Amino acid sequence: MDETLNRYRESIDNIDAALVFMLAERFKVTQAVGEYKATHDLPPPIPAGRNGRSPACANWRSTRSSTPTSPKNSCASSSTK
Repeated sequence: MDETLNRYRESIDNIDAALVFMLAERFKVTQAVGEYKATHDLPPPIPAGRNGRSPACANWRSTRSSTPTSPKNSCASSSTK
């Protein structure tokens, strides 16, 4: 098999493993936040804005590129997260 292709595939496998690890770590932290909020009588998460986008996407219109479906602006087509 082609050695260059093998290196690409190994790189993809390494990236996939890193993503899975990071998502697992994120899940642990969000679980801890939920437990902390529950034990300290804190309010639930902030609901999405009136436009249906999450609060993180509030400034989407001012930061997006000239193309409405730019891949770097995931808020363009997302609803609540």
